[in-house]
Amino acid sequence: MLRLEDNAYENGYRDFSDEDVKIINRIKTLRMLDVPIPEIKKLFDGDVQLKTVLEERLSEMNLQAKALDNRMESCRRIIKEGMELADISPEVLSGNREEWSEKLRHIVDEDIDKRFILKGVAFTTAFAVCVKFTVVVLTMGGFSQQDTVFCFFGGMLAILCGFVYIFAEALTKQDFLYAWGKNWGGSGMGGLANSYSILGIGVGLAGTTWPLWGGLLIACIALSAIIRMVLMHVIKEAERQK
Repeated sequence: MLRLEDNAYENGYRDFSDEDVKIINRIKTLRMLDVPIPEIKKLFDGDVQLKTVLEERLSEMNLQAKALDNRMESCRRIIKEGMELADISPEVLSGNREEWSEKLRHIVDEDIDKRFILKGVAFTTAFAVCVKFTVVVLTMGGFSQQDTVFCFFGGMLAILCGFVYIFAEALTKQDFLYAWGKNWGGSGMGGLANSYSILGIGVGLAGTTWPLWGGLLIACIALSAIIRMVLMHVIKEAERQK
């Protein structure tokens, strides 16, 4: 692991050596060449050669340049032929059809992931509210200490299951929220069986007091969104590395 030796002063300033400055500049230069952080670490650890890393980057950039050329050529063709909006179709695209199909797949995946997070917030909140008010109505005649403990631990178990499902949905790309339209071909009700609805149910049960309910709801929404976004980035980066 690369570490820079520096002398920290009481005023917060740090004194780096000339060699440290050179290392920082090397890292900055490699990052400007879009060399990923993990590859830079391998370079400094001696696990890979600079030539190998840059050859891989050149290969990636050639593919990106080719894709950019195709998009530019398609735009020029549309302008040159004076096409109107009604004339636009996949036939106007220049280049390899498989490459365009792959780009479309990535665009759709990214759009679905973003909508999944936004709708997930709505699902978590809606289920948390519904379950909480259901519990309140059912316990208006009295709620024993045993019942409170049962609801709390049952809700926490549901929250744990919800977070497990979030990882499963991201890693398998089985977006349960879109079950009826994307993966399983199930009914619309099948779309309710997703990680966020389970989180909402857990919040509604475990939130035995209104302050606890509100805190759990905010925590679950924030954590689920962060986890989903991080996993989305990691998966995309892994696919790019391949």
